[in-house]
Amino acid sequence: GVESTSGCGLPALLYVLVRITGGFGANDDTALEERRRHLLLQVLLPLHKPSHLILWRDQTPALQLYHEPLVLNVINVLKLYPRYTEDVMTGLCHAAVWGGGNGR
Repeated sequence: GVESTSGCGLPALLYVLVRITGGFGANDDTALEERRRHLLLQVLLPLHKPSHLILWRDQTPALQLYHEPLVLNVINVLKLYPRYTEDVMTGLCHAAVWGGGNGR
């Protein structure tokens, strides 16, 4: 097969999402807040789990290809909802322990 370090477009998609999450505004709508919480905890956090290597010969982990925009998205949501920080930290620790990460 052809080896690629493109990340299947995930980095580009996450950078677009950074623009969207950066534009989130404070809102009293609990349904909207719940959707943003779902985005944070069910979509963004699971992407932190180390899954596989893109290039075996280079030992390039997939997470390395999209880590920066992923973190920027998490930060954007936490700026608006700082009360989810504990949930995020728990999720990141869980991803590192159960996902085979080395804790970096």
